[in-house]
Amino acid sequence: MHILTRYLTTIYLARFGFLLICIAFFILSLDLVTNAEKIAENSDGNMTAVAKYAALRLPQIISDTIKFSCLLAALLTLMSLMRHNQLAPIWGGGISQFGVILRLAPVALAIGIFQFSIDDALVPVTNTALKEWGVIKQDPLQKKNAAVSANWIKVENDIVRIPHGMWQQGSLRNFVIFQRDREGRLLARLDVSAAKAEKVGWTLRGITRRDINGRSEKIDRLEGWGAGFKPKNIDELTIHPRDLAFHRLLGFVRAEAHGSWAPHIYQTWLQVKVAICFVPLLMIFLVVALSQRFQRTGRTEYLFLGGLGLGFAFFISNGIGLALGEVGLLPPVVAAWAAIFVFAAITGAMAFSREVLKDSVRYNEIKVS
Repeated sequence: MHILTRYLTTIYLARFGFLLICIAFFILSLDLVTNAEKIAENSDGNMTAVAKYAALRLPQIISDTIKFSCLLAALLTLMSLMRHNQLAPIWGGGISQFGVILRLAPVALAIGIFQFSIDDALVPVTNTALKEWGVIKQDPLQKKNAAVSANWIKVENDIVRIPHGMWQQGSLRNFVIFQRDREGRLLARLDVSAAKAEKVGWTLRGITRRDINGRSEKIDRLEGWGAGFKPKNIDELTIHPRDLAFHRLLGFVRAEAHGSWAPHIYQTWLQVKVAICFVPLLMIFLVVALSQRFQRTGRTEYLFLGGLGLGFAFFISNGIGLALGEVGLLPPVVAAWAAIFVFAAITGAMAFSREVLKDSVRYNEIKVS
């Protein structure tokens, strides 16, 4: 059985690696053509900038390509086994489709961990470098220009307006706090001259407080504000959650301080970064279950078209769920996991129906004989 596991893993990984490299470099070549003018404008025509751009852009392209490569690699692997009549001996040897899935599960989970590592370690760094370089479009909230002169964040119940250039590591200057109650009603406006991070919360100095009735007062010092506001790098407050490392995203979700994005967006992307690790396993599960249906006829083209149809239906459904989660129409857990569980249930029903049918046929054959 170990020989079969090594064999299936080897042919699957060979196809996955080949497809990943080819598709990634094809997309990268198109991307270079599209952004060639911007690269030239931001590098004074230096050709080394092309290599720099390719190195910075490749992690994001690989991350986006992995799930498609997993689907195509699974299809090509099972089609090859069917074409060379290797699948029938495997089924006949007492190994069910679940046995094949179990033997490919370790490599699928390894690919999922590989994608998680790229998304966590490389993509946030390279995307930030590209945006600072100016060759790719920035999110509106991250543009430091006259049109967007400040960033708005949520700290506990309060809303804070921080102008660009007024923040440094562990300190803030000349910003505004809009105090609110638990229901979100405005209580007062605080114009703060300076703030410094302490062990517990922030110490505010030079405060002018104006309540909703127009009364104002001067406060020299206020301690303990924003106890949950402890970002290691305050610039991360404006970064879209998809571009944050997992541990930083987890910090935003756990804390009562939130960046420029709504709390449910941070929660949704936290779930997505975990859920995406199981997509390679789902692709293998889907293709193996389909191969059992077409194994007797040997129609590999049906397997390919059916697998592509179901695979892309999953990708579309997953994208719709993510979009609905970002706008708050679905809970974060549902937005990230619903498509995976639905398609896993559909594929599982297909697989179990074939197993039940096969056992029934075997029982009738024994009974007749």
